[in-house]
Amino acid sequence: MFILCSERGGKDLAGRYLIAGSIIYHQLLQSGFIVRGGLGFGPIVRHRDLFLGRGFLDAYRMSEARSEAVRHVCAMLVSPSLYSFVSWSEHWCRLLCFYEDHCFLHPTTLTDPDLGEFDKDRILRCLMDGGANESKVEATRRFLEGFEDYDDDLLEGSRLRALTGWQPANERTEPPLRVEVDDPMAFDDWTSLWHEVARLRGRTYAPPPRDERG
Repeated sequence: MFILCSERGGKDLAGRYLIAGSIIYHQLLQSGFIVRGGLGFGPIVRHRDLFLGRGFLDAYRMSEARSEAVRHVCAMLVSPSLYSFVSWSEHWCRLLCFYEDHCFLHPTTLTDPDLGEFDKDRILRCLMDGGANESKVEATRRFLEGFEDYDDDLLEGSRLRALTGWQPANERTEPPLRVEVDDPMAFDDWTSLWHEVARLRGRTYAPPPRDERG
C-alpha cells in the first residue's frame, strides 16, 4: 500500500492529486506491481508511520471495499468525495474516465516524459509481467476497452453524458450541475452519489443494464 498526501492546500489541489496519482500508477506498473488502488480526499492525521482520518478511510474504501462490478479492475478508483472537488473543466476532466458508473483515474491520457506513453497494450503487458491472475487481467482488459472518457462525453446519447448532465459550452443554458453537500463524505460509494445527482435533476438513477456489464 502507498499513501499520497500533501501538507499544503492551494488552488486545484484535487486536480494535482489526479496528476500525481496518474504518474504513480504508471511508475508502479512499470516496476512490476499489480495496481488496484483508490484515490480519496479529505483530512488525515499522521503520527510517525500511523495514518488516521476520513481522507485515509475514503481512499481505503475505494481500494478494498469495491463493488463486485469493478472489484478486479487494476486501475485507480476515484472516490465521490475527490470527484466532487475536481474543477469542472476540460483540463481536469480529461484525467478521468467512467466504467460501470464508477469514476477512475484515466489510465492512458497523461504521458510522463521519463516513463513514456502507456497505452492499453502496455498496461496489460505490465500486469501480466507482474504476475496478475487471469481474473484481474480480463477485468482490466474489459475496463480498458469499455470505459467512457471526456471525448465520449461529447457524444449525444452517451451514458456518461446522461449521468453527469454535461453539455458542450455552446449548448449550455445554465452552469454545470454540481453536487453541493455539507459533508462530501456522505457519499462513500458511487451508487449513492448518482442517486443524489438524479434526485437534484428530477430524475431516477438506473444502474447499467446487464448487457453493458459484460
